[in-house]
Amino acid sequence: PGFAGATNDSAQKPTIDLSWEPDMEPRVAGYRIYRHDLDGDATNAWQQLNSVLVPSATYRDLSVMAGRRYAYRVTAVSDAGNGSAPSEEVVETAPTQ
Repeated sequence: PGFAGATNDSAQKPTIDLSWEPDMEPRVAGYRIYRHDLDGDATNAWQQLNSVLVPSATYRDLSVMAGRRYAYRVTAVSDAGNGSAPSEEVVETAPTQ
């Protein structure tokens, strides 16, 4: 977790950076990132964060709220559009300051 944005404190937003071991399958087109807001409404299930496949094994979530806990998981997508099983979940809390 960290902050992104302008250098003055009022304009900085909390972020959570994700990284994972890349899928070594040669036909991987990219990754889908999913998030669950653990402190939010119980009906807020897993939501896909990216509309375009992420080409590398890193992602910066700029849409988190300070102090909230989030769970993440990733799927690899093949050139044919087939998705893998989800990765194990990881949990992180967005920073407050």
